[in-house]
Amino acid sequence: MPGEKWVPSGQIYLRIVDGNFVQKVEEGTKDSRCRSGKLKDGTLFEVHELVYKNWTGLIHGITIEDGKYGEECKLELEDAIITLPTSGRYFSDLACRLFSANLEEPIKFHPYNMEDDAGKVNSGVSMSQAPYKEANKLKSFFYDGEKNLHGFPEPDKKRMDKKAYWQVFFAEVAMFLVERLEKLKFPERVKAVEDVDTGEGDPDDEEVERAPAPKAKAKPKTKKVMKTKEEAEEELDDDDDVPKDLPWEK
Repeated sequence: MPGEKWVPSGQIYLRIVDGNFVQKVEEGTKDSRCRSGKLKDGTLFEVHELVYKNWTGLIHGITIEDGKYGEECKLELEDAIITLPTSGRYFSDLACRLFSANLEEPIKFHPYNMEDDAGKVNSGVSMSQAPYKEANKLKSFFYDGEKNLHGFPEPDKKRMDKKAYWQVFFAEVAMFLVERLEKLKFPERVKAVEDVDTGEGDPDDEEVERAPAPKAKAKPKTKKVMKTKEEAEEELDDDDDVPKDLPWEK
């Protein structure tokens, strides 16, 4: 009888670039795209990556680590590890919604990055749980549409017109969310997050590193990975903008 094709069963590493999940792969990988740019230190880069519109999974753990370009949050799912810089808007939006989730059930993560009619760029991570419908989207645990809740930091209204102040405020928000995340309890982990180098980064620190392939086994188990892929948007985020989808208004 014909032999079975061996498929790596390790978790893959994902980051968010321009409103999509991306997985770094080797040049020539089917359905991959080539993306180039400049790193924060001015170094030019070129990467090949697969693009995913969304990803669904059960969270088994969250770790906060110091990465090459700053503090990072790693969400460990059954078949993937999602890495987010804690200084970014994707992290803030995801963390605010995560506290409204049933952590015993899978979550569908759908990052977005879009421009509204006024030219304002809005980005974040839409999250929902089964059945995956509009009515089941998770809302922020720290904002009810009118006011902040549960001790969420309040911006200083006297300093809100100063761009430099928002950098300080966002750092305070990130620290608040990290401290809360570290207290969450998750279902028993299937596998601990591995200590690996997650890549060289790009101007938004949104690179991704592939998980190391395990050694071949006689009877391997195959992990299925979502096949939906879309080309990421070409516009990069402006980190100096104040997001509208977080629990405060400028």
